[in-house]
Amino acid sequence: MSAENLGRKLLSEVEEVGLDEILNSLRSNDNETTSTNFGIPPLDTMLKNMSEFRQTNMPPVLELISLVSGGGKTHLLYHLIAIAIIPKARGGRQSAVVIIDTDGRFSVPRLAEQVKLLLAQHSAQNPANASPSPPSDMEETIHAVLRHVHIFHPHSLASTTATLRSLPTYLFNPTAHHSFDRAVAFIALDSASAFYWQYRSEADDAALIPPSGVAGSNKSARAYTDLLSAFRHSSKVLNAPLIFTNRHLGALKDPNSMGPSSRSFRPSLPPPWPNAPTLRLVVHRAAVRKLPVQISVEEAKRESETRQQVVREGKFECFVDEFGVEERVLQRLRVDGAGFDFRITAEGVRLRSEVARAHADADLSHETEAAKD
Repeated sequence: MSAENLGRKLLSEVEEVGLDEILNSLRSNDNETTSTNFGIPPLDTMLKNMSEFRQTNMPPVLELISLVSGGGKTHLLYHLIAIAIIPKARGGRQSAVVIIDTDGRFSVPRLAEQVKLLLAQHSAQNPANASPSPPSDMEETIHAVLRHVHIFHPHSLASTTATLRSLPTYLFNPTAHHSFDRAVAFIALDSASAFYWQYRSEADDAALIPPSGVAGSNKSARAYTDLLSAFRHSSKVLNAPLIFTNRHLGALKDPNSMGPSSRSFRPSLPPPWPNAPTLRLVVHRAAVRKLPVQISVEEAKRESETRQQVVREGKFECFVDEFGVEERVLQRLRVDGAGFDFRITAEGVRLRSEVARAHADADLSHETEAAKD
């Protein structure tokens, strides 16, 4: 066979693929031994169970829903971001995070406090590997990891969609940022409902336009569809999980009631968003139980102190939104866990296990001081 014919034969066997396909293939092979996770064991377990039933190879999509303003979802997001960006040697995942801040309320100082809390917790839990460091070193570490949080502030649905579409180009540019050598832990949209009423208003106005304006009407109707398409495209190219927060816009129910539908909330966002999440979690402040009808004044005073303590501790609950979830899936979730608790303190978010550990450390400290006395 001549060199020319051999060259043609070899060229015909070459398969052309895009960079995103190569990256996804490499990451898929790597994920055979290390599954995607957010660093919160109960959350990772719930996502694993839901992903198995949905049978998809796409990165997971997590929706965090609040029932009222101040429900705690953004604070939980701070915790997830902190875990993602902290170095592996300090208990984190050493990744980058993208935040699409449509609400305009994302607080970098609050995120810095959460990073500081997790770094301190890791040092306390690993005293053999930790050496005392001056506050300046802690501040330098916090500043260094915050460089891997990429925050965008779009002001409309259209600009949010455009921002998401441009993410791969931005992140694959080694001169544009400091995170080129880091994987993207997740892309977060906070929140997906920020422009909902603007969308509804434009859609209603478009419905009044005569038939000659059908193109404009269709464009308004496609706004949320285009947003989700751009969201998913970035997830696929970057092989990154998605998180989006959402404020429940329907009638409120008490999630602490005993009714069978108390943990089921109809999705508020327009199609196709209700089918997008792998897992929908409701985040809300734990209710303080009401005083019994027949109670003495003295008992009421004691109970009042206990109730105030619960409020001060800032306990929040996170549970699976059961709307549209098959019963067999719910049974599996109930066995393995369908929620978790956390507390929002002045220092940051503490998961229930971390709160218990902090209390145990405090008790041990008190016992040590008593022994010295």
